[in-house]
Amino acid sequence: MAECPTSTSKTAIVVTQSVVQSDDEDFETQNFRSRYINLVQLLTLLRAKFGIGAYEIQLMQNSYYIRAPRKLSPSEIASCRCV
Repeated sequence: MAECPTSTSKTAIVVTQSVVQSDDEDFETQNFRSRYINLVQLLTLLRAKFGIGAYEIQLMQNSYYIRAPRKLSPSEIASCRCV
């Protein structure tokens, strides 16, 4: 597994993929702490599962907030964890 980047900067990171022609009721919202999650692996997983533009992801207050057609399973989240 990849190591998580460490940073002492207080710069906020916002990563957003726009949802194309979505209705709010078609999407599930999920959030989890970002501390041990590799962002590149998470983005790769979201793109593979839902396609480009079919999800939103934001990092706020040390948590990832995801809107997608379904919630990620615990094993999918675990596959994005850092060592």
